Amino acid sequence: MSSMPPAGWYPDETQQATLRYWDGVQWTGQRAAMVPLQLTYRPPVGPKSIGVAYVLALFLGGFGAHRFYLGRVRTAVMQLILFFGYLTLRIFFGATGGSAALFALSIWVIIDLFLIPRMARQANGIEPYW
Repeated sequence: MSSMPPAGWYPDETQQATLRYWDGVQWTGQRAAMVPLQLTYRPPVGPKSIGVAYVLALFLGGFGAHRFYLGRVRTAVMQLILFFGYLTLRIFFGATGGSAALFALSIWVIIDLFLIPRMARQANGIEPYW
């Protein structure tokens, strides 16, 4: 008894650059174009200094300043929201309010200290952005 391949998309032997769906028993009429794998390209933000990014991370890391500087706006806004969430919880719940948010933000900024050189190379267009 021969084993059948599992259901899924496979290269179509009759047409180049086309996929055909195998339902586990037979070929169906469903076809799809084979799309080549493409890396996401981000244009260089401009000449960014690793030193400036470190200074921003050390003094304004909770605000996401280093990420704004390196062109990582979405995650910088997330850090900013996390910081203001901490402040809001601190105001409403006192000394223990927002401790988890502050802890998470602190860990994130510490990890960023290791990632800054790569983020700067990506912002400068030296290394591709994945």
